[in-house]
Amino acid sequence: MSNKVLLKRLKEMASELGDNVPDLNRGGCGIAALAIHKHLSAHVDCELVVINGNGPVDIDKLLETKPALLNESSGYRWCRSGVDFHHIAVTAKIGGTRYIIDSDGVVPHRTYARDKKEQGLAVCKGTIPIPTLKKLVDHVSNWNPTYSRKKTPTVKKIVKTHFKQLTTA
Repeated sequence: MSNKVLLKRLKEMASELGDNVPDLNRGGCGIAALAIHKHLSAHVDCELVVINGNGPVDIDKLLETKPALLNESSGYRWCRSGVDFHHIAVTAKIGGTRYIIDSDGVVPHRTYARDKKEQGLAVCKGTIPIPTLKKLVDHVSNWNPTYSRKKTPTVKKIVKTHFKQLTTA
């Protein structure tokens, strides 16, 4: 599979998520990021990335100094450590360019980081481990309640369908 085909499929998936899952980025971004990561990792190296409203934070260094956060399901304790989880997305290097992938699209990392900085946000260095994000996602009170969790099966189905089409293309 070519990088061009992969990028095209990711863009189509992002568009379908944005069109069919209302308010996904208002409380469901972690769910989408986990689903995308699950399937994308079979094709390229990818990581979960945190977009923070409290400025730049190195997640890897934070977890070295505060390893208890690895098992923490409370967003409050993370926020007290400087991470507010404004948004969760996936990052992957495809064809020599690093991208941020979420339901808003597939954007080169530099462009995404610049745009977020203009909004007063920062793309954190490092990555949040999958088991830790799963704990945080399962703790419903951490997230904006605007997103309806009843839409989660739809998110997972859309993501799975687009990756299935990659393997049959």
